[in-house]
Amino acid sequence: MSHETSHKSTKNHLNGVRSAVFSRSSFLKGLAASAVAAAGMGATSGSAMAATAGAQAAATAGSRSVFRHPFSSTSFWNTALGSAAVFESPSAAKTSSLLSGGCYINCEQWSIPVVNATTSDPTASVSTSPTWTWNYRVPSNAQVAIGTDGHSVITQPDAATAYENWTMKKVSATAWKSGFQVKTDLKGDGGTNGVRAAGVSALGGLIRAHEIQELQIPHALAIAIPRSKLKLGPVWPAKRQDGNASSTYSGPIPMGTLFGIPGNVNVAALPLSPEGRALAEALQNFGAYVVDAAGGTVLYAEPAAAGAAFNRMRNDFAAIRQYLRVVSNNSATAVGGGGTPRVPQAAQLL
Repeated sequence: MSHETSHKSTKNHLNGVRSAVFSRSSFLKGLAASAVAAAGMGATSGSAMAATAGAQAAATAGSRSVFRHPFSSTSFWNTALGSAAVFESPSAAKTSSLLSGGCYINCEQWSIPVVNATTSDPTASVSTSPTWTWNYRVPSNAQVAIGTDGHSVITQPDAATAYENWTMKKVSATAWKSGFQVKTDLKGDGGTNGVRAAGVSALGGLIRAHEIQELQIPHALAIAIPRSKLKLGPVWPAKRQDGNASSTYSGPIPMGTLFGIPGNVNVAALPLSPEGRALAEALQNFGAYVVDAAGGTVLYAEPAAAGAAFNRMRNDFAAIRQYLRVVSNNSATAVGGGGTPRVPQAAQLL
């Protein structure tokens, strides 16, 4: 089924994006051993994560909780587009490619559940291979994404650590298996490592349930696009691409490309729902980074966000997408194009 027609219904769309899983599988199978070794130095063979009761509730810095809004204030995820940002024209190759075909926001399936473990949850063993086992707190009823990618992100009570998993499966109340796993620093930049094809955190760019309720998304978003739109050779902040990129990428957009809505677009005047306006404001203030491949142009919301309010946001995405443009001067030294940020810097994390 082509993605161009599959967005007409949730079920058909999700069937249409199944092909993205094969790209992820190829990438991860080729990388799992070395990435687990690199990221797994923090895993212990038998000790539980050190934590204190109630740490999650107290884990705030100013007004910002790492569980609600992770990563440092200087992370690219939390850095707004700047006054010096240069936007492509809508007819330019990368932008025109993004604007074609179907679009969607994955939520109920093929997305990223976020599970907040507490000190009352058991310490579980999570095996990523016959010789690699990680030990950390995992609720016995931890949610794993519907779909063969089986993502799950488990935050820890220490208010500093999360474990990102791909193809996670439950064996027992205290034993799980994972095809690929990365330990993530919730106070880091969100780009050092992760289970996304771009090598960045799966928490980065995820639309959260509370953000929809509060009508505010204070960070950049994660976007995935078809391999027919992707170009060989990642650009910052991406460090990787799919393992089969050389044989499947055929488009003009490198992994890591930043898209945003130019500041001269009057978002407030667009005929959008309140939730759709919150999405448009996030894309204008922070933009969206290409971090993965999918069957169509896809954003991601955690499964907990599902409901009427989220559906209004999802229904507005097609109208919003037409205003997205490539930020052509985004770089590690000029995040978001540089200049004066559109919104103030996020509160520091202690």
